[in-house]
Amino acid sequence: MHLLTTIKIKPAGLRHDLPPFFKCARARDAIDQIRDEYARTSIDSVRRLIAYLDKYEDAIDYQKFKSLGLPIGDGEVESAHRYVPQKRLNLPGACWHPDNVNPMLSLRVLRADDWWEDFWDNRSSQIAT
Repeated sequence: MHLLTTIKIKPAGLRHDLPPFFKCARARDAIDQIRDEYARTSIDSVRRLIAYLDKYEDAIDYQKFKSLGLPIGDGEVESAHRYVPQKRLNLPGACWHPDNVNPMLSLRVLRADDWWEDFWDNRSSQIAT
């Protein structure tokens, strides 16, 4: 399942759900098909959706990812969002200043993705130069 199959509300004016486009076609073909079908629309949400799909075409080419044997499910991401940030943010009595949340979450993601050592090795070499 990919992002577009999990969208419960489609943009106003869209005549059908998007997932069928992305299950059977390369991203560019699907986007072109959507653009052709809605070429004359004046509905702003549909135009914004097409612009979004154009901008992130390389990130939504699910057929390509599947052919490379990469997972396209969102289950791992959904599970990680409960564990990675919330375990630290929801400590009893914790209070976070907005300026500190994103840097702390970045460090949590580095550790969860096993990039901790790489990050600090790279950071150390940047400081040394």
